Amino acid sequence: MQNVTKDNFLSVLKGDKGKMSRIGSGKVVESGPHDNIFINFVDHGQPGALYFPKPKLFYADTLIRTFREMYDQRKYRKIVFYIEACHAGSMFDGMLDDDKSIMAITASGPQESSYATYCDSNSGEYSTCLGDLFSVTWMENWDKSVVRQQDVAEFTLERQILNTKDPIIRKLLKKEIDHKKKMKQLVDKIIKAIYKKVAKEMPGVAAKIGTLEKPAYLPLNMDMFQCIVNRITDKCFSVSELTK
Repeated sequence: MQNVTKDNFLSVLKGDKGKMSRIGSGKVVESGPHDNIFINFVDHGQPGALYFPKPKLFYADTLIRTFREMYDQRKYRKIVFYIEACHAGSMFDGMLDDDKSIMAITASGPQESSYATYCDSNSGEYSTCLGDLFSVTWMENWDKSVVRQQDVAEFTLERQILNTKDPIIRKLLKKEIDHKKKMKQLVDKIIKAIYKKVAKEMPGVAAKIGTLEKPAYLPLNMDMFQCIVNRITDKCFSVSELTK
């Protein structure tokens, strides 16, 4: 826990390899103007600050100042910062700039608890609380939605359509959904063609990997995986572009 400090957190976020060179894994966020960053922070909080083990208080103005530095240095395209802590909203309330492409999601408002849940007997063998009300409710609601992993993007956009009355935004969202569906259909068609060819020419391999409907989850061979991805990128389309 001695390395879990606010200074190290900020060094990782800003991509400062020098400061992190002999600390932990030494890894930092090596991001640029086309990268999206997701940050998940779970701990305690008080109005205007979050807690770290050493030194404890991490103040809101330090976080906002860091975001402004990252924006000026073109360290990201978009940032989503999720905080599960009491008074988490106070880290952004009245301070987060509207024009910096940062979305803050907090488990509590500026002046409220985040309400721990699944505590005591509900935590099984653990004598603790397993989550806060906002996060747990979010996950439970997501489970009820029964959305396949490959359909999450469209599901999210469809929810955005339901939550806006702006006809222009609705039209843009529908256009994006159509684009994602078309790209998914293209990928499915190519993958099915590849599998069909493999199954025909190498029945032994087909037996090991299972079917498209019920694949066998084998250990990932990175050399083979990279070879396949590079081949598809060279001959068909850029895999990394599919999410855009």
